[in-house]
Amino acid sequence: MSQHLLNTVAIATGNDRREMVRRVLTMLGPDFTHRAKNAKNVFIHPNLVNYRKQTASTHVEEVRGILDHISLVRADEILVGDAGFHD
Repeated sequence: MSQHLLNTVAIATGNDRREMVRRVLTMLGPDFTHRAKNAKNVFIHPNLVNYRKQTASTHVEEVRGILDHISLVRADEILVGDAGFHD
């Protein structure tokens, strides 16, 4: 991993979670894009702890934003998974 990506923080503001995530991933630049494009597999591990309390989990629109961005450079399978927990 390049030193640039290790030291990068990107912040976007707004009301559309999906669009904000896409903007943040774009801000990470070519290092992130290169890694996403050239990885053997892509596995997104959102925090899906509790489907009843959205504030305890990653919002589905954020996951969609990640998928939107990565699918621009990859046409193959992107895995999404978590071991959810409730009670």
